[in-house]
Formats: sequence, structure tokens, C-alpha cells
Amino acid sequence: MNRLDFKDGALTEEKFIIGVDLGNSRAAVAYYDINTKKPTVFDVSGGYSKASVPVAVEYIPENDEWIFGEYAVLNRPVGGEVIFEDIIENMGEGKLYQIGSKTVSLCYVLSLFLKELIGSVKNINPKAQICAVYVSAPPYMTQKAKDEIKKAFFMAGYENSFMGFADERECVISQYFESEHRQNRLLLLDYGERSIRGNLFSFKEENDKIIAECDLSLFDKKGGTREIYAKLANLFESYYIENNEKSFLTEYEKKEMSIFAYEHNDLFLNRYNKSGIKLYYNFCCPPFKKVVSKAEMDSFVKPFELRLKRFLKTFQNEDCDILAFGGGFEQLWAKSAARETLGDYNAVGAAACIIACGACIIACRELGIVKGLKIEIYDKQQIKEEIGIIVGEDKFISLCEKNTFWWQEQKKKYFIIDDSGDEDYRLEIFKNTKSGLVRVSVLNLDGLRKNGKKTVRLAMQIIYESCEKAKIQIKDIGFGEIEKSTGFDKSFAIP
Repeated sequence: MNRLDFKDGALTEEKFIIGVDLGNSRAAVAYYDINTKKPTVFDVSGGYSKASVPVAVEYIPENDEWIFGEYAVLNRPVGGEVIFEDIIENMGEGKLYQIGSKTVSLCYVLSLFLKELIGSVKNINPKAQICAVYVSAPPYMTQKAKDEIKKAFFMAGYENSFMGFADERECVISQYFESEHRQNRLLLLDYGERSIRGNLFSFKEENDKIIAECDLSLFDKKGGTREIYAKLANLFESYYIENNEKSFLTEYEKKEMSIFAYEHNDLFLNRYNKSGIKLYYNFCCPPFKKVVSKAEMDSFVKPFELRLKRFLKTFQNEDCDILAFGGGFEQLWAKSAARETLGDYNAVGAAACIIACGACIIACRELGIVKGLKIEIYDKQQIKEEIGIIVGEDKFISLCEKNTFWWQEQKKKYFIIDDSGDEDYRLEIFKNTKSGLVRVSVLNLDGLRKNGKKTVRLAMQIIYESCEKAKIQIKDIGFGEIEKSTGFDKSFAIP
């Protein structure tokens, strides 16, 4: 069964169209409910009654067994386990791992997770047939990462149902346009694992689509939930060390503390407690209780609250609807901080799993099951034209990746220049446009010359200072002990 079947037959309760929000830390799935005619999020957490599940995989060599999600995070150590986390963040790197006598790719590990994740739909209907899958992707995801994720879907058996990727902002906006309450401007606030991001959009209808133009895009790279969870884990560990008068933790204790932190994060961050909380450390002997006062909890949260409020104040006077999503806004203190800073933003609200629902809507729209105009995002912060050099006769090598954001760090590229005796020691820089390559600059590298030196090994990196201003850093890195560097290290502006 695949998505083409919708051309010949009506949608039934056995044919599932799903949207997947595949984040680095958590994943969620939504399916199109033919009764309500809306996307519906379902519990994929293995009985923990949560709308999302950790993107985590663990291999247990003792039983030659793979476990996923909550079970992988909460599994007690026996010995020799291999844990895979930050899977999406490491996509596109071609990473390989040794599992016993076998070598497996991270792409294969992700395919096992996807098979488990999407296969959970059969909990709703054992006869479920996955006919179409649309997947969200953060706008800064590289093409190499997308290619590996697509390959993982194919390896999981969804080659016929996989429809493609959608910018996660497109997913949110698509779901937003399903609501009756909407304006011509929308602020998307994403408090995720790696950062806090704010994108302010204005909308205009053009022919058969809606142009969503990003007027303002701001981010706080160090303000993501990863930071608060790491510091909270350290705090839980400090209570344990203080009570047991220890100077360090054993490997067993480290694993138990990791599980303990995961189990108690919500208690500390997501609930309102007038008199504080009690933490029970039951994994040690003897077990003990730690009472944490409300004042101590407030003191811990305060720096994160102030940082979030500073970020949100940028958008304080904007006349727009607001959608707040991401794991951070599921924390009680963050919700309160947003309301205090932006007012009653629940006019549209904080939306759990809105990305998965939006991906589902996009799939249904492309299949003609629901009506609606296509959302086309135009973001001035993204790199639309690649900058690079010509290698050999006519091979263009890009020094930046298309559709990445100017504030993302571009990877260094390494080249060897053969000095054939040409008097002009120059490097031509090109821009790859829709109409072809255009030369934008010629760089003078005469400072690389050195008597008797025939070849030079260079590291090149494009560095964007804004979406309209860039420079190229070129450095002679030599050949180790064989050939020392000339010391050439220069930055050139790219017009």
C-alpha cells in the first residue's frame, strides 16, 4: 500500500496519513483522523502517556536486543550496552559504530527507531497501513543530513510512503491556518533543545499559495533546554554527593543519576509547588530523602527566566498572533515568563506537537484530501546563492551550503594548490546563481610564495557577518613536519 492508492480509493480507517516531528531530543507523530477531519497526536511513549518520545536507541549485547524511546533512557545498566543519543544532530556525518562483531551506521540505527516509532500506529488499528509520511526538518538542517534521514526511512520499509521534508516553520504555519483565529502577522517562538528562536512572519496571498515572509529572525544559541537540563542534573548529583560524602561517582552511579534526573525534571520544572518538593534517592543503600525548598527551586530557575524574558522583550510591541512551541514552553516557569512578557499569548497559544500536526496537514493537502493553499516561506536570513571556487577545469566547489542560515558556522574546506610557476598567484571566487556561475572577486595570494615551495595546502572558510556580508578566511596549514606553513593567514571581504 502506498500514497498512490488515494487516487483510486477513498481514505479509510485502515489507511493512515501521518506527520512526523523528528527532533534531536524527542519525536512525535500525528495521524489524520477521518472522523474529526483533523490531525490527531497519539501516544508513542510506550505507555507513559506522553505525546512525544525521546529519540534514543540502546543496544543490549547480552540479549542481542534493541530498545527505543523511554525504555532506552530508563533502562538500568547491566554492562556492555551501547546508547545512541543526539542521533538527528549527527545525521549527515556518515558515522559508523562497532556493535560486537558488526559495524552499523547511525543511519541504520535511526531506521530501527523509525520502524518502532511509526509502527506504533498499529496500536490504534492492527490493520493500519502507512500510506503517506511527511517529516518536519529544522530550517538549518543540511542536505546531507536530509539525505541520510531519507535513507533511514527507506531502510525502515517506508520507501513507498515517504513523501518528503517540510520546514518545521511551514508545518506550524500550515496548522495555524487551519484555525479560525488568524492575523496577517505571526510570531513563532521555539524554545528547543539547542536554542531559543523567534521568527516573525507576515503573510500575503499570491496566486495559489501563501507567501510567508520572515521579517525578523532572532536566536539565542546558548539558551536552549539542553543547558537547563544539564545544570539540573548537576544539582541532583550535588545532593547525592553531599548526602553520601563522596568525591566522585562510579559508572553505575552515573547511569543511575542520569535516569534519576530524567525522571525528576518534570517535578522540578513543570509543576507549581508552594512548599517545595521531596526527592527520593531510592537507588542507593541506604536510600535517602532530599527536601528542596520553593526558594531554592526559584533561585535555580531565575537565571533562565531572566534570559528568556530578555529575549522575548524584543517582540513585546509587535502586533501579531503568537505561537509558542518546543519542549521549553512545556515548563511551567517558561509559560509564566512568556505571559508576563508578552501578555495573554494564548489567543493562539502554546501548542504541543503542533509540528507533527502541521506535517500531517501538508501531507493531506498534497494528496488532495484537505483543501488549503501551499505555504511558501521566504527567509532573508538564509543563504540563497552558494559561494565557491573552480577546481580543475570546470568543477565548482561550494564553500557554503545553500539554505543554511548566515549565522550557522560553515565548514572549513581543504585544498592543495600546485604552483606551476605562474606569475599570478590569484584565486577567483564565484557565486552560483540560477543563471550560472558569476565571478565576484579575485583574491591576491602572493603572500603564499616561498622559495623552492611548489605546493601549498590551504584551509578555506566562508564566514558570514550578516545575511548580506561575508568574508573568506584563507590559511596555509602546511604539511605537518614535512612542510611548515608559511604563516599566511588572511581574511578577504566578499563583495
